[in-house]
Amino acid sequence: CFSDEGYAAVCNDGKWGFVNTDGELVIDYQYEDARSFHNGFAEACMQGKWGYIDTQGNIAVDPVFETVTAMSDKGTAAVKQEEWTLIQLNLFQ
Repeated sequence: CFSDEGYAAVCNDGKWGFVNTDGELVIDYQYEDARSFHNGFAEACMQGKWGYIDTQGNIAVDPVFETVTAMSDKGTAAVKQEEWTLIQLNLFQ
């Protein structure tokens, strides 16, 4: 399922990465798990913890959470690190 950003999370040999609508690999297979992009960010699991990456594959939020939800269009997401809390990214600088 392709996101509005034009990427889809795909798994190859147990690692997750992202392809564009032409099927070209745009973010290398390097994640233990990954979810589709929402509002410019995708949830990605590294070393058993979840964080967020941007469309270039850069870490936007360090992977320190047990679980996370998709990023809203306001730059907010619910994250769990023992307890659920809300994080806010400053998207409108």
